[in-house]
Amino acid sequence: SRTPLREALNRLATEGFLTTTANKGFFARELDANELFDLYELRAYLEQTAVRLACNRASDEEIAELRAFLLQQDENSRMLAGEMLKLDEEFHIRLVQLSQNEELAKTVKAVAERIRFARWIDTQSRRLSHGQHLQIVTLLAERKDEECAAFVLAHIQKHFDQIREIIRGAVTEIYTRNSEDRRKHR
Repeated sequence: SRTPLREALNRLATEGFLTTTANKGFFARELDANELFDLYELRAYLEQTAVRLACNRASDEEIAELRAFLLQQDENSRMLAGEMLKLDEEFHIRLVQLSQNEELAKTVKAVAERIRFARWIDTQSRRLSHGQHLQIVTLLAERKDEECAAFVLAHIQKHFDQIREIIRGAVTEIYTRNSEDRRKHR
């Protein structure tokens, strides 16, 4: 019925997935490069904090479970892009949960949901991040909190840089095509 649908749309608008205009309805939000940068910066800060806490709070068994989760992925190397992205996101959520700070985990999940659409842009490098995830777990197991935090920052920054380059290339291609199309129609 209309009421639950309206409530769902309002919630999506509140969480930033949709925009709303009075008397016109709900619309998909546009890709905002500054917002994306802010979200990636926030994600990097939160995950650095989480791994510092996890180095002190996570048990050896919890870290071993995270490693086992990653090693399971090695067995299925023919995953589709969507599956890889889901497992990548799940790794980061599990990593943050090792901090044993529920509010931190909730916030990281919310940020992950808001950047998920952008992460689809960079599906090609997801296979490469698996080795980096194993390195993060190794540093975590060795309780090297500062090294682990620095590695997490570099890992997230690398993916964001790749997304930014893909977007920049796509915008350039669109602009070039539009310019060529206008010249042809003159």
